[in-house]
Amino acid sequence: MDVDDYFRTLGHDRAIGALPGPPAGTSPQAWREQRRDQVWQDWGLAARRPERDLPPAWHVTGAVDQGSHVVERGWFEASPGLVITANLYRPAAGHASGAGMLYFCGHSPAQKIHYQDHPRRLAQLGFTTLIVDTLQYGEIPGKHHGLHRFGEFWWVSRGYSPAAAEAWVAVRAYDLLVSQGIDSSRIGVTGHSGGGAVSWWAAVLEPRIAAVVTSTGTVSEISHLDHRTLDSHCDCYFPVNPRGEAIAALYSLVAPRPTLILAPRFDLWCAYGAVVATRDKLADHHAGHSREPWPLEVFGFEAEHEYTPASRRRAFGWLTQYVRDGGAPAPELPADIDGVRLPEEDLRVFGGGAQPPRHAANETAAAWLTDAEPVEGLTPDEVAQRVWDTCFGFAEDRPPAGGVRIERRYWRAGTEFLDFSHEPEPGWRVEATLRRPLPDPGDRAEATGQPLRVYADHRAVDRLSKDPVTEPTLQLAVRGSGRSAWHPARDWHVRRAAVLLGRPLAAMRALDILRGLQAYAEVAGQPAGVHLYAGREMAVPALLAAVLEPSVTTLEVTDLPASMQLSDQELAEQGSAGAQPEVGGLLRVADVDDLLTTLKDRGVRVVTSIA
Repeated sequence: MDVDDYFRTLGHDRAIGALPGPPAGTSPQAWREQRRDQVWQDWGLAARRPERDLPPAWHVTGAVDQGSHVVERGWFEASPGLVITANLYRPAAGHASGAGMLYFCGHSPAQKIHYQDHPRRLAQLGFTTLIVDTLQYGEIPGKHHGLHRFGEFWWVSRGYSPAAAEAWVAVRAYDLLVSQGIDSSRIGVTGHSGGGAVSWWAAVLEPRIAAVVTSTGTVSEISHLDHRTLDSHCDCYFPVNPRGEAIAALYSLVAPRPTLILAPRFDLWCAYGAVVATRDKLADHHAGHSREPWPLEVFGFEAEHEYTPASRRRAFGWLTQYVRDGGAPAPELPADIDGVRLPEEDLRVFGGGAQPPRHAANETAAAWLTDAEPVEGLTPDEVAQRVWDTCFGFAEDRPPAGGVRIERRYWRAGTEFLDFSHEPEPGWRVEATLRRPLPDPGDRAEATGQPLRVYADHRAVDRLSKDPVTEPTLQLAVRGSGRSAWHPARDWHVRRAAVLLGRPLAAMRALDILRGLQAYAEVAGQPAGVHLYAGREMAVPALLAAVLEPSVTTLEVTDLPASMQLSDQELAEQGSAGAQPEVGGLLRVADVDDLLTTLKDRGVRVVTSIA
C-alpha cells in the first residue's frame, strides 16, 4: 500500500469511526473529567497543574483610557520563565457586566495590535477581556512553528506541541482573569485561526469555561490528508496524540458548553464540508451518551480564512447570550466593530522605558515545559514497559503479527529463500525474505533454534549469489523501504502526517521489526537469539525494537543520533541527515544513551556508530 493511501485510510477511519464515550454506569460528566485528566498527562502538563494554585501576577507597563474602557498593556508568567505579553481591556465603571473573555490571536505577526477590534468590541459589550499573544509572535518570541517550518521534529520525542504550550498559556490567562475579580463561571474564550484552535484546547483543559466561539480553528484529519493542506498548516491545531485518536475526540470534551464554529465556505485550510461533518459527528456522539442539550452550531459564510462583519456579529451575539446574559437570547445581534484602532505604541507592552524581564526563557520552552520521568534505577524489563506504554499507545497490546502469508519458497546454491509477508497493523502489509542454509539432501526438515541475523534497512536481497549463507538471515522491508519506499521529497509530509495520526515513523518502523520477528517465529520457529542490524533512519527503530524484544542478543547500528533532542539541522551537521528519529514522548522516559545502557544491563552486545 502507498503511504499516502495508508494515511488517508486512517484519516477516513477517524472520520466515520465512533468517538470514545462513557462506559455503561459512568456519567458523561465523570467520564469527561477522567478523560480531561488523561489529556493533561498526554500533553505533558500534569506536573504543571499545582502552579494553578496561585494566579499569575499581572505586571502593567502602561494604560490608555478609551472612555468606555481602559486598555492596560502588561505581561504575566504562565510558568516561571514563560513570559506572555497581553492587553487587558477593562470596561469603565457602569459598563462592566462581571463577565470575562479571553481572546487568542492567530498567526498575524502583529498579534494583539492586528486583532484589537475584537477585545475592544467585547469590552464595549461589558466583558473584561484579555487578548493574549502567541509564543511565536509575542514581544518575547518563542518557537511555535517548530515542525511546521523549522524541522524541530525532536519536539515529538519530547512529547511537546505548540498546541499544549498555547493551551497552558490559555488556562493561566483564565486564572489571571479570575484573579482580577471575574466570576470563574462567566468566562468565555474565542480566537481566530490558530487562536480558534487554542479556544478549543483551553475549553478542553478548563471545564469552567462557559462558552466557546472558534473562528477557522476546527479541523479534521481526512481533509488535511486528502487536500494536503497539512503541509502548510501550523501544529498548534494538532496536539500530542499518543493513542492515535481522532481530533474530534478532544473536541467532544467541550460538551455541553455552548460552542459556535465560524466556518468560511472558501477556507483553504479548514474545508467547510469537513467542518460541518465534524460538527455533525460531535452532535451525534453527544446525543448518544447524554440527555443534556449541547448548543453546538456552525455558522457558514462566504469568505476565505477570515472574519466578516456577519461572522463577528454572530460571535458577539453568541458570547453575550451564553456568557454575559446566562443563556437569554437578545432580540437582535450586537453591532459590529466600530473601526477605531489604537496605534502600535499604545498597545505594545515593552518600549518607552519598559523592559522585558531578563529571566524570560520562551525560546527554550520546548525543552522544559512538558513533564519528564526518567528511567533511572529501573530494570531493563521496567524500562521496556515504560517505553511501550509511552510511545506505542497507537498499537494494540503486543498481539502476534497478523495475516502471515508465505509468498514464495525456492532454493539456490545451497540456500533456501522464503519470501513471506505480514500485517503489523491492519491494512499495511510488510514483506520479508528469509535465507537459510539448506539441510542435508533428503532431510528437508526446518531447522529451528539457531541464531537469526536480521537486517532492517534498505539493502537488497542478493537472490543470484552462488555463495551459500552460513546462518539464517532475515531481511525486513520495514515501512519506507522496499516496495513501500517513497521519494525523499515527500519525507516532510509523511513525517508530519504520521505525527498527526499519532504514530511517528520511527515508532511504526520499530513495530514493523517487532511484528516481523513474531511473523518469523510463526514461519520458522523461535530463534536461539536475534542479531539485529540497521542504519540511518532505521537505527532508532532498531534500538527501540531491541529494548522491547527480549530475544535480541546483539544490536549493531550505524548513524545512530547522539540524542533524540536534536533538530533536523543539528542531525545533518553531525552527519546523521535523514535520521527521522522522532518517537512520540520518548524523551519523557529516556534518551539514546539511556536505552543503550538498558541493553548493556540486559547483556546485549551493542555495536554502534553514533553520528
